[in-house]
Amino acid sequence: MFSMPFVVRSGVRQGGILSPILFNVYVNDLVNNLVDKDCGCHVGSVFFGCFIYADDIILLSPSLIGLQAMLDVCACYGNTHDIIFNSKKSVCMAVGKSVIAPLPSMSIGDDNISWVKSLKYLGVTFVDGKYFKVDTLVLKRKFYAACNAVLSKLRDASEPVLLHLLRTKCLPILLYSLGAMQLSSKNVRDLSVAWNDAYRRIFHYARWESVKELMYFCGDLDMEHLYNMHRWEFMIDVRNKFSYCTILLEQLEFNNSGLHHFSTLYRCYSRTHSRIKAAVLCKFTEVVTLC
Repeated sequence: MFSMPFVVRSGVRQGGILSPILFNVYVNDLVNNLVDKDCGCHVGSVFFGCFIYADDIILLSPSLIGLQAMLDVCACYGNTHDIIFNSKKSVCMAVGKSVIAPLPSMSIGDDNISWVKSLKYLGVTFVDGKYFKVDTLVLKRKFYAACNAVLSKLRDASEPVLLHLLRTKCLPILLYSLGAMQLSSKNVRDLSVAWNDAYRRIFHYARWESVKELMYFCGDLDMEHLYNMHRWEFMIDVRNKFSYCTILLEQLEFNNSGLHHFSTLYRCYSRTHSRIKAAVLCKFTEVVTLC
């Protein structure tokens, strides 16, 4: 059925099925302009200076001059296409070993953009420093809050019920976008402490008691293996969905380092549940074939 005709006078309808597609078409030339400017970051010959998810845009540049040039492209595009970039919601963050403070102010149009120590993008908090890092403390606080909300109201519930609620309501907070993030060993330990504490609280274990064997018999993985599993699935998903992934692997000289990383993951999985060994072996064989 067709509805009565109507006129869209401003923007796109929120919640409309065609709205994301129409917006992508509307801002597609902005991406092309940034690629033509050639001031952003590259991996090999592939441009990785601009990431757009709906109306959230991230610009990556190896230099301040390049970043300002990309901001000028955005400002020019906004003037010609009636797009207003909110400078108060826009921030800059520096990552690298040779960052010298104070950094000069960046501007989009006539408005300056402030420098920050951390920023939030698509629910993930990133912090500045010598390396690109993720703030896992935010995830821990949200996880503990969710656990307290569940366990405080269901004190008399059985352990299987509490575990089910823990897996469905609380654990996804720790696992959010985990596969796409390169966490340090300290970050993984921080998340592991939170996951172990939830188990200890359900089964009344002391803080110094290990719950890894308990997790095994309850059918759960510890955080280190959960992280490796999600990383593995993310890499396989990227390989299957993006045709240029094989080109990137060659440009990043993935043949040697990649095989070593996946073989390490396989050895790690070989010490865990037998029910995932076959699946991991199949995926490992696919990756070896690809490389």
